[in-house]
Amino acid sequence: MEDLPEEIQLLVLSLLPLKEAARTSILSRSWRKLWTRYPNLCFDDTKDWSTDDDSIKIESAMFIETVNSIIQQHSGIGLNKFSIKGSLWKDHSVGHVFSGIPSISAVKVLNVHANMHINKPVWSSQVHILTTRATCMFMNLRHLAYEITIFTKDPNSYSGILQLAWYLALARHLETLELHMYNVIDGSCWRGEAVSYPVCHLDHLKTVYMSGFRCYRAQVELLCGILEMGAALEHVTIEPIVKEYHFAVPL
Repeated sequence: MEDLPEEIQLLVLSLLPLKEAARTSILSRSWRKLWTRYPNLCFDDTKDWSTDDDSIKIESAMFIETVNSIIQQHSGIGLNKFSIKGSLWKDHSVGHVFSGIPSISAVKVLNVHANMHINKPVWSSQVHILTTRATCMFMNLRHLAYEITIFTKDPNSYSGILQLAWYLALARHLETLELHMYNVIDGSCWRGEAVSYPVCHLDHLKTVYMSGFRCYRAQVELLCGILEMGAALEHVTIEPIVKEYHFAVPL
């Protein structure tokens, strides 16, 4: 195996699950660091969660620690896609979701699935602080797929989805955007903060697909901003029914 050309070794590696790819490091010296060039990193933490808040925090921290450990060992070379799926951002804003993801400047495809229980207010002033943590992650991003389930009291008043505008501004080379929005009305959740977030120029954005579009104020404002600033847009599709987009594989 160690006599194979490097491009063949990388091809074999890309066909293996992440765990198996990491285990190839014991095959020989030449394979020891090869797995650190694994092209697609996909993490799934959607197992049944504990009901105890302290246990949830521990499980969330352990998952993020595992992801961070793998990211720190990855060379960044050849990395094409990063996917993360889970409910680990409970009580947090869109900004907290992205700040909870390790910064990977080389990634070109980013897939995020988040369940958000909006029980505590996160004010718009906090977004400016949060955006500084994820700047590098969006530098080379070409494709963003974001699936979100929002538990909120009044989806027409909830403006959290507009925080995406701040992150889109960092993705100067973004070409495709998929946004799948599922709103669950929960009377115990925070109503939301009625604010606006400007959309910056998206000169390379060509394709936008939104599902779960119910003409809520924030959804309309985000779409209008994208249409106004997307000079290169070729295709825009909006659908009221949420399209399930399951992209991650178990860790």
